Amino acid sequence: MKTLKLILLLEFSEKINTDEEINEIAENVRKALVHAVDTSGLSPEGSDAYTKEITITCPDNDLEILHSVDGANNKSDKVAYIKRVIGDWGAFTVADIEGESSPIYAQMGKNNFALIEKFSVGDKIILYLQNKIRLGISSRGVGTLTEDQIDEIVTLVEQYEADMDKTAKRCEN
Repeated sequence: MKTLKLILLLEFSEKINTDEEINEIAENVRKALVHAVDTSGLSPEGSDAYTKEITITCPDNDLEILHSVDGANNKSDKVAYIKRVIGDWGAFTVADIEGESSPIYAQMGKNNFALIEKFSVGDKIILYLQNKIRLGISSRGVGTLTEDQIDEIVTLVEQYEADMDKTAKRCEN
């Protein structure tokens, strides 16, 4: 099923009288749903599905609000994609895919960087570097990343997935 129709009943402490109030409530519901899509997502956890569109209708005043959602681009869907690929193919490093550079986790001074170097289910491995000398390693959850960092990781994961798909096809032959 690609389209799911839910009926939402809202009960208020006082009577809602005007079309303007109904429109404002509908808009507030839309904003809440869009916020949910942008943060945790509406799709079941572990699913590859994402929200494409939200339509809110109110038959009492012929109101219809249509909102196209780019659900494939929200943080939770990107993290789910990263976890799915790593779950399917296993952990990898930037070196494994011959990536051009590692995403920067943090800059800690003029020549000190923490780089995201290895990716495994649920965690990323941070290498702490000073002038290209490794100072330490730690592990952090994916939820601590910024949107830009996740975008960089998605690019690396896409490259990893493509490499693994090519390898699997070569092994079939």
